[in-house]
Amino acid sequence: MKIQRSVWIIIVLGWLTAAGEGQEYILFNDFEYEIGTWSGWAQWADFTVPGEPVHGGESAVKVDAFQNAGWTDARVVFPEGIDARGTDQFRLWVYSDQIFQLRVDLGVEVVLGFRNYGPSDVGTWKEMVFWYTEEQGKLWEDLLSNVNSLRLWINPQAATIEGVAVPNRFEGFVYFDDMRLRKRVPVEREYLPLIGFNREADAALVTLAGGGTAAEINLSGDPAPTEGTGFLMFYWTSGWSENITINLRDFPEFRNYDRIHFDLFVDGPSDWAAVASVLRVSWTDENGNNRGTGWTTLDETIMGGSNAVGDWGEFSGQYGPLADEGYTRNWLLPEIAGVYDDPNGTITLTLTSQGGDTLDGVPAYLDNIRLSRPKGSVVADWELW
Repeated sequence: MKIQRSVWIIIVLGWLTAAGEGQEYILFNDFEYEIGTWSGWAQWADFTVPGEPVHGGESAVKVDAFQNAGWTDARVVFPEGIDARGTDQFRLWVYSDQIFQLRVDLGVEVVLGFRNYGPSDVGTWKEMVFWYTEEQGKLWEDLLSNVNSLRLWINPQAATIEGVAVPNRFEGFVYFDDMRLRKRVPVEREYLPLIGFNREADAALVTLAGGGTAAEINLSGDPAPTEGTGFLMFYWTSGWSENITINLRDFPEFRNYDRIHFDLFVDGPSDWAAVASVLRVSWTDENGNNRGTGWTTLDETIMGGSNAVGDWGEFSGQYGPLADEGYTRNWLLPEIAGVYDDPNGTITLTLTSQGGDTLDGVPAYLDNIRLSRPKGSVVADWELW
């Protein structure tokens, strides 16, 4: 007999090298007792029957998926909410007979990003791990206090996984099992200020991207900067656009840290807004090979009235290695490090803007771009280049 799910915390046996202690997990759903209510591209969902794929326990959820094209989501709502504050990972197991990309949002506003189910995964269970920084967790604190739903996007746009093209549609079955959240183990970090926008010369580091209309240094003190005497003022857009781009070419310290932070204030009425920080790097190595990254989204955050619309909020994106279970970005820093040895290399950070109609054209403020890393890090131990 299936009964309503219950919420509990499990201690994972074993030890993480980085944390040096056991990790705690909050069970989100193991699909033993409750599958929730599915809609959108999820045509129907039900418990698996004997003989169908199951990752753990006696059952999983089988979803008949039909996503014809574009950004169409599926939502699953559960009867009970979970307090997900103080977590740093959402993990789920997936199984299918075809490849796909999956984006997961906790609730409808906590954007966790994309993960791939590639050719080498087909016909097997794969754990997808969605990791987020402390700063993102703080911005999302209200939203994470009672999570009772997921918003899932499957193949919203054409992509390539392991060299195989993925169309912007999906038709078939996907199985989900053993969803859980990981409790964060606090790590003390050390910071390096990079750009404070406290002098007019800092304006030379900023260029307008496709949707940007204007940007200038503001030394008025209104609103009060988060550090120093000034900030960068630009203008928000309601339609999605690349807004401003910051040149990071003159900061070789970038490769000795692993996270970039900035403070943002959208000065408009209470409404939703979204921002993504996108890293782009291009350089040529000593063998003449083109290196770098294309469009690499470090973080994407939907904001509301309590977290950067109407006040300052802190944002961050991880680009360095993580000594973490199930999630690393070890591939990225090697594609960054060499840019500072190539006199023609480029490295930029682009901020996108998007939001409700009431925010179109309102001023936005950017301050205190800085880097951080775990305190006491020995950069040479990263052994990435």
